[in-house]
Amino acid sequence: MKLAAKALISNNYLSLALVIFICITLLPCFGISSFKFRPLPTPPKASIKAGTAIVIKKPTDVVSLYLNGKLMTNIGNDYVLGALSIYGNEKSFVSGVWRGKSKKSFLAKIFGTDVNEYFFHPIDIVKVPLKKAPKLRFPARVKKNVLQGDKKKKQAEYQRRKAITKTSKGQMTDFCLKAPIKSKIVSSFASPRTIASRESYYHSGVDLRARKGVAIKAMSPGRVVLAEHMIVPGKIVVLDHGSNFFSVYMHLSKINVKVNQIIKKQEVIGLSGATGRVEASHLHWEVHWKGIPLNPFSLLQALKQVCDQA
Repeated sequence: MKLAAKALISNNYLSLALVIFICITLLPCFGISSFKFRPLPTPPKASIKAGTAIVIKKPTDVVSLYLNGKLMTNIGNDYVLGALSIYGNEKSFVSGVWRGKSKKSFLAKIFGTDVNEYFFHPIDIVKVPLKKAPKLRFPARVKKNVLQGDKKKKQAEYQRRKAITKTSKGQMTDFCLKAPIKSKIVSSFASPRTIASRESYYHSGVDLRARKGVAIKAMSPGRVVLAEHMIVPGKIVVLDHGSNFFSVYMHLSKINVKVNQIIKKQEVIGLSGATGRVEASHLHWEVHWKGIPLNPFSLLQALKQVCDQA
């Protein structure tokens, strides 16, 4: 099974086919269970946009589901959720194992082994090529203080933010999420962009129109794990909502919370602004699952079916 898992993570169809062949034909010779694949009754779509939240209704006889090797998160009693990265390969997989479906087969009669039923579903990730990224234009003060700022410090801050949003404490209990403000999207999730250094990247959140001083509210109950000023995001707040879900709020003009403070849903955590690497005042809002940024509005829409049943 470890060999099969590695093949799924590699996203290489040839490697996967080879591993399946080995599992089905050779492993029984060594007293190891052989594998038989049986699909999910409601598999994910074959083609999905990068950063999309994937919610799957979990069959009662499935032990667990994985997305590119990451264990998908239980949402309530009937669903699991995962997200597709905006970076990496264009091929992804949902995989897992059926519960209580071992049965004797022709191979089992010969070698005394069981046949265990597994499933995998390939997914093509859709995203806009980075070569089409438009160039951002920043005010002179941003060019001086941010773009030309301490590179080592910026990298250290980025790695710290990345580490913070990988593993959370506790379980997420409120799936009825709300946007931090009601406003128009001025820059979409996963849109390609280029900065003055000619570095191109995908937008890891959504930018919402907001003049300076607008109250920014928590999308869900959580704990403050970061609340300070950094070079690129400016004044930033990160909330841990449990179950490896985090929300990030950047470019604030004021921070109203402290680290380890417990926050209620829709509690004001700060005020919008234009700190950090910005063209103008707005709110940059991110949501992460196990360190993977996903489209916040995709998550809100995906969890609506769970929220409606709560």
